Amino acid sequence: NFFNRYLRTFYREKNMRKHHIFKNRAVAVVGIVLLSGIQAFGAIAKGINRPKTGETVEVLVQYATQPTEEQHRRVTDRNGRIRAAFEHVPVAHYDVTPEALADLEANPDVVSISPNLHLQGFVDRVTCSSNYWPLYSHYVATGRKKAAGIGVAIVDSGISTSNPNFNLWQSSKSRIVYSQSFVGGDTNDEYGHGTHVAGIALGTDNVTATIANSKRGFGGVAIDANIINLKVLDANGVGTDASVIAGINQAIALKSKYNIRVMNLSLGRPITQSYKTDPLNQAVEAAWKAGIVVVVAAGNGGRDNSQNTLGYGTITAPGNDPYVITVGASNDNGDYDRTDDVMTTYSSKGPTAIDHIVKPDLVAPGNQVVSEQSQGSTLVTEFPANQIPTDNYNPAGSSASSPYFFTLSGTS
Repeated sequence: NFFNRYLRTFYREKNMRKHHIFKNRAVAVVGIVLLSGIQAFGAIAKGINRPKTGETVEVLVQYATQPTEEQHRRVTDRNGRIRAAFEHVPVAHYDVTPEALADLEANPDVVSISPNLHLQGFVDRVTCSSNYWPLYSHYVATGRKKAAGIGVAIVDSGISTSNPNFNLWQSSKSRIVYSQSFVGGDTNDEYGHGTHVAGIALGTDNVTATIANSKRGFGGVAIDANIINLKVLDANGVGTDASVIAGINQAIALKSKYNIRVMNLSLGRPITQSYKTDPLNQAVEAAWKAGIVVVVAAGNGGRDNSQNTLGYGTITAPGNDPYVITVGASNDNGDYDRTDDVMTTYSSKGPTAIDHIVKPDLVAPGNQVVSEQSQGSTLVTEFPANQIPTDNYNPAGSSASSPYFFTLSGTS
């Protein structure tokens, strides 16, 4: 361990130099560590600008256990402010003064102090490439609906409630049983990413089902599951660690009420520290410990050679956590033959930075995927050509853009 390594170094230096100063220094350092914990060597994570007198800085603080009122009071007594506390995640969101920050660094219960970093979302032959039909046949053979009674939490940019493909099959009743925004405003999808992601996992193809002799269908996998819409990204597809942690915390709180068994996060940011001390990682681990399967995008940095790694080591957080299922993107090469499927060039590759975890865990179709559209959203406005024409699936259609479907690529 640390102390044994330190003492071995100390005695080696002692034998070489025969000087009492080294012994005194070793005793002093070890004494400080024993009194104040490993935080004596600094709990500040990379990226924090230390506040000056009269200023505050926004931080996320990970505690060894769930923080108490006394822990929060230590911050407020030093003129800091509590932005948020998370009941199911041992992390607190503060604005801290120089005095409050110094006290946190000296607090033996503090594991890490991190900046509130920004993150963003990652953006038919799919049914064959994802090997969907064996699953479908299993549902039919057992007389079961497709994930009926199961809750799936989509932690993303919101979901368009006007899209009929989030209703029950051939019904006007929505399967979105809960919605909450953690970035202000309503829970609708102004960006367009969360709707697309939710459609891949959960879309019921009520649109083409009503069309006689339809050419194509665009159903998701778990078409009978209930949907929990947790909006953590804004109209530009951007959120923060704090907004995502708040969404994850709420999913844990709602787990029993809605039988949430799966949570999807098609978002991420660069890794800045070990998953063991990153508050975002601790949040997904808290969900895993609560019994929720956590699925996370690997990231779209596979073409990034800025570090001369040919795209290796580009997995993003929280996809770097060993407790989550990290998913990369495959390319079906435009056909129905699974044997020629390959990794997309943009899909992030491991091992993870700092901890060197082997990732991704698996890949799924992610190239030019047609899914549900959030009308008027940022992505639809910026990429109108990604809307598919109605004659793509309707024999009586035209070249006019469909208001229901949209094409995106990514590890989402």
